[in-house]
Amino acid sequence: MFCSAYSFGPKLKTFWLIIATIMLNGIYGTALAGEHRPVFSPSGNELIFMAQSSETAGDWELYLMTIDGRNLRRLTNHAGWDGYAVWSPDGNSIVFDQADAGEGQRKAPMLLDIKTGLSRSLGNFEGWLSVNDWHDEKLLAFWENEGQRDLFLIDKAGVVIQRLTETPDQSEHDAHFSPDGSKVVFASGPSEGNGDTTLEMINLMNGERSVLKSSSGRIYGLDWAPDGQSVAYTDSPDGEDDDADVFVFRLNTRETLQCTDNDAWDHMPVWSADGTSILFTSYRTGTEHMYLAKCGQKPMRLWSGHPD
Repeated sequence: MFCSAYSFGPKLKTFWLIIATIMLNGIYGTALAGEHRPVFSPSGNELIFMAQSSETAGDWELYLMTIDGRNLRRLTNHAGWDGYAVWSPDGNSIVFDQADAGEGQRKAPMLLDIKTGLSRSLGNFEGWLSVNDWHDEKLLAFWENEGQRDLFLIDKAGVVIQRLTETPDQSEHDAHFSPDGSKVVFASGPSEGNGDTTLEMINLMNGERSVLKSSSGRIYGLDWAPDGQSVAYTDSPDGEDDDADVFVFRLNTRETLQCTDNDAWDHMPVWSADGTSILFTSYRTGTEHMYLAKCGQKPMRLWSGHPD
């Protein structure tokens, strides 16, 4: 059961009829074998997600579709790995991760114009820089070098503006701006990959860093609600070997709500543009697919054309 702390107004009635249509009818002609990390556009009318299929020769590529299940379009065609898209605030472009095929190959952020389909590298970084969020003219990223991840602010040219964290033996990642851009929430854990992980926050006005939540499992896949009052995240609270579920942390009350409870992994939550629902991916069919949850109801699968 999805957490009952949220409710839906009448204005979403049409939206849910559209989602039902997607589930019943599908998008014929495209068979996607797996879907991961969907993200809504700033307007909430479109979403971009990663997918792999015979069409992509097994590679993960990026696709775009409108929320009514139409206008499915492949955005990337690259012999390697493309994913983890972040929309620009105006919805005209995205930043995404691209990795070349083969072991030890280049892994770099790319900037893509949605209308023209043209893309370019975003800066030139040793190691791996991955953009997690975009607010106004600032992009928020983690930079991994020799196993250590720290958070940075960069601009659209890929120039570092500010380093936010420098914590020996700890790695910070999956960072997101608050809606007003004054704070950043992120996940942190030991660089070697074992031990407690934490959900933390940095106040960009004064640099104050605080721990919001600690887990013996793995906290990751964060997103800040549009109203600024809640953070959705993934956790396996009973340890790394436990299946993951989606949780919501209420900043004003410090209350934690469990939003999904399934034996399969439910993870990578993303808020809808109006903050009333959460989009996530799950292995509950045996293959990873996209689901949308509204309060008090069973999550509904978004259909992208993959036949069960």
